[in-house]
Amino acid sequence: MTEMIKIWLTNMYKENIEDTKVAISNERLWAKGATSADEIEMHMNNIAEMEEYIEVLTEKMNEI
Repeated sequence: MTEMIKIWLTNMYKENIEDTKVAISNERLWAKGATSADEIEMHMNNIAEMEEYIEVLTEKMNEI
């Protein structure tokens, strides 16, 4: 893998991580405004999945 490809991949992972952090923040706001326990649970599940996604992206980025 060339250095340029490493840079591109690292940037891609970083951008996705930052976008996902914003999405998590939105999910937290939506959970606060939820009108039912099911809706809150849905948002909390989304947050958990996104946090795992960030972990995977971070691991992949560190492999570069």
